[in-house]
Amino acid sequence: MEKQSENNIIIKIIPIGELLFRDTTSFNKKESNWVISKKIPNLSVLYGAIISMQLRKGKFKNAKEMIQNIAKGNTEKQKEIDKELKNKICIRGIYLTDGEKLYIPAPFDLFYFDCEGGRKIARGIYEDGICYPPEEHGIWREEWEREENKYISLEDYYEGYVDGELDDIELVDEDYFFTYYHKVGIEKDVNGSTKKEHLYYMDMVTFQSEEMGYVIEIDSEESLSFSKDGELIHLGGERRTAFIEEMTRKEVKILEKCKRIDNNAKYVKLIFTAPFLLSGES
Repeated sequence: MEKQSENNIIIKIIPIGELLFRDTTSFNKKESNWVISKKIPNLSVLYGAIISMQLRKGKFKNAKEMIQNIAKGNTEKQKEIDKELKNKICIRGIYLTDGEKLYIPAPFDLFYFDCEGGRKIARGIYEDGICYPPEEHGIWREEWEREENKYISLEDYYEGYVDGELDDIELVDEDYFFTYYHKVGIEKDVNGSTKKEHLYYMDMVTFQSEEMGYVIEIDSEESLSFSKDGELIHLGGERRTAFIEEMTRKEVKILEKCKRIDNNAKYVKLIFTAPFLLSGES
């Protein structure tokens, strides 16, 4: 088991208003004019927000000196600094919270079927590296639906999914957490007329309630500074603002189960809780 850092911190981030977490889609004038915000930010967004905040508070002094002395346009040095900073902290997990429980995206091998007796949930069948719908409860394979865009609480994950007790699992739809709204922007000429090719659209994301947001577990080489009473942080595109505070281990006791590893297991299953890029060689 990986040795846990001495500085293990759990923080909660509650966005204020709408969010904009861009993906890798190009957003250049005259090439594209539509951006759809992601619901869970890439880890690079969280790294950037947290590290910038800590640098302003006087942390990571060596890296700060490197930033201050870097020559303009020195991309190689910038990469070296980025690597240096990412070695300083490690994001162990990112979770959604509704103010009471923690949630992760539901495992991709779960399928469900809604019937009069309630929702049936079962694991898919792996054949030749592909996960197919199950053959259970007398339900045809074609009738099962994959759990895309659904979430599962950590309690249900460990006490239901991991232990094979799927009957009591609750799959939570993304609409429980998020809602979209459309934003239109324009760029104007000096004389005030609109540039047609510079009309752009954004699908912004908001949480359904003020208690909802993200819980992030961090390991750090040095102590970090977060207020237990809360403070503001810039998060995502257009310098959106969020409320950030440090949490106690007692508040998120369920995370202790994340450290559990079955050393006798024959297979290891990866559950991705944040967006990721998979290379074509993988």
